[in-house]
Amino acid sequence: MRLLVFSDTHRRSSGMLRILSSAVPDVMIHLGDLVSDLEDVRAAFPSLRILSVPGNCDFVPDEVTETKIGGVRFFLCHGHQYGVKSGLGRLKAEAKKRDAGIVLFGHTHRACLEEEDGIVYLNPGTASGFGRLTYGEIFLDPEPRVFLREES
Repeated sequence: MRLLVFSDTHRRSSGMLRILSSAVPDVMIHLGDLVSDLEDVRAAFPSLRILSVPGNCDFVPDEVTETKIGGVRFFLCHGHQYGVKSGLGRLKAEAKKRDAGIVLFGHTHRACLEEEDGIVYLNPGTASGFGRLTYGEIFLDPEPRVFLREES
């Protein structure tokens, strides 16, 4: 199973659509700012399974999601709720409380991938096209493998 993870598109969905066109994943995840950009994705890929959480610029109530995909427990949030611009301490504490295997977050526009205490933390950066276009790619068969990608 293959997942693509995007965040912080900010009304610029063209890069996300370009990446999706090259190889449609089993699941696409969008981590906010702006979830309205998913309208373009749904129009282009109507059968694609999409999961999303709103960001601080979506101006809707904060939302986080826990879900299990391919036997892996995911925790999804935009990140502003846990002050990720000041560090990942609060996010990591929440991830442990929720017994997450993979944590996906955005907000900082800076891509990062790290693992601590058996939990993988992925911020796909920004797919807005302002500067580097970065995103995450996750394979779940047979073991979870998580990558940061940059469109060249």
